[in-house]
Amino acid sequence: MKYNKTKYPNVFWYETTKGKRYYVRRSFLFQGKKEEKTKSGLTTISQARAALTEIELQINENELGINTQLTVDQYWQLYSDKRLLTGRWNDTSFYLNDNLYRHHIQPVFGFIQLKNLDRNDYELFIADRLKSHTRNTVQTLNSSFMALLNDAVKNGNLASNRLKGVYIGKSAIPANNKKITLKQFKIWMAKAEEMMPKKFYALTYLTIFGLRRGEVFGLRPMDISENDRGRAILHLRDSRSNQTLRGKGGLKTRESERYVCLDDIGTSLIYDLIDEASKIKRKLGIIKDQQKDYITINEKGGLINPNQLNRNFNLVNEVVGFHVTPHMMRHFFTTQSIIAGVPIEQLSQALGHTKVYMTDRYNQVEDELAEATTDLFLSHIR
Repeated sequence: MKYNKTKYPNVFWYETTKGKRYYVRRSFLFQGKKEEKTKSGLTTISQARAALTEIELQINENELGINTQLTVDQYWQLYSDKRLLTGRWNDTSFYLNDNLYRHHIQPVFGFIQLKNLDRNDYELFIADRLKSHTRNTVQTLNSSFMALLNDAVKNGNLASNRLKGVYIGKSAIPANNKKITLKQFKIWMAKAEEMMPKKFYALTYLTIFGLRRGEVFGLRPMDISENDRGRAILHLRDSRSNQTLRGKGGLKTRESERYVCLDDIGTSLIYDLIDEASKIKRKLGIIKDQQKDYITINEKGGLINPNQLNRNFNLVNEVVGFHVTPHMMRHFFTTQSIIAGVPIEQLSQALGHTKVYMTDRYNQVEDELAEATTDLFLSHIR
């Protein structure tokens, strides 16, 4: 077919059996490569000029070269791959987010194009999830999905996030109890010291400083130094979990890397762990970079599975009659720090949180703070 020039740049005309028609063609650069956008079958020169104007507007706003037809599932693949490659997620973060996506979002919305997501449908979806999951779980999966959609908006694959700000009501499922009172903590720790092998009690003791379980199991001699008072300073920068038993060279997020100061007891226990690991290696003739090896090794020289710490916790739980997990110790650290008057911004840094509101979610201070207030008042008037 022959295209003929008009007096307007990038606008052409051609003959068809139905008469004269117009065609527009506009080239542009996308990611260093020359691309082209065309439109044909236009019946008047005015339609052709309007079509060209629309194309040029899209070029100026960087909308061309970007696929706006992607489904949620297609964008999830791009999004999750990018987060892994750029270090925003490590393997554990990917596992947790991918689990939420596969079990909740994908079955309902995976086949739908991003631009066709319906707010009413999503509100009903959230209401349905609240019937079978705790509110915290629903909030977490909603946050994960919103992060994906907001990323699609920033990258031009979606005009706007119409699902943003959907109301999340109360759940029919009660939240898991993650609270440990100060009294329970003292009872539990005393029993743990009595029952646990010293190695696992040492690992347990580290959790009371707000460390995640994976961070405890990711410690190496190179991560431990001393301050001028002889107390151990932990440089948290690696982690071992069920998904990364051999380590992964990083934490949950870049912001999670931080320093934690131990007390005298914790300092003694951490050095006991290092000494025991060194003795085992010498006994077995294991020659490695001693500073870079993990200190959580078993008698055979292999790495201890983090699940073994939970098993030790459960043995203590059976004796004391209430339930405690390593992560509940992190909640306890948060609550008691707030009661002690630690500013929440400072506490957020100590926990390795990127946002203060994440720290506030760990806050279970109401009952104990109320009791502390009463005790302070009574001590003053008596």
